[in-house]
Amino acid sequence: MYHIIRFLSCFAVLLLGSCKKQPAAPKPVLEGQWKADSLHTASYSSASVLGPISTLLAAPHTTLTFGATTLTDMGSLGLGGSSTTPVTYNYTHNGTSITISHPTVSIQYTGVVKNLTYNRLQLEFVRPGALGGSFIYTEAFYSK
Repeated sequence: MYHIIRFLSCFAVLLLGSCKKQPAAPKPVLEGQWKADSLHTASYSSASVLGPISTLLAAPHTTLTFGATTLTDMGSLGLGGSSTTPVTYNYTHNGTSITISHPTVSIQYTGVVKNLTYNRLQLEFVRPGALGGSFIYTEAFYSK
């Protein structure tokens, strides 16, 4: 009987000692370099779709690099950069909202971080189109 009580005591100590609360995993962050996988765009007027919806696979070296307050686009957002000519923007990020300020023109693009994990990023933007009242919807997919 003594051995059974001793065994149960040891078992209880092991069981209770291994039930430590695990620390919460850190949240994924935007900062870092993201490789563009695909870009989906559509042009709209206030009434309907103006242009065809396009899905483009990203060219090699098409990236988006986030710093603390700036991002460098190598052609992935369709806002003016290319895979050989980077453009650096200022940005703010609050929750799922992201606002990008154009470096040379007083234009801001407001978007949504649709998905952010350690190795995947999905952004959605709506920006003004060339025709009055029109706009361009862009959805971009990235991986690390």
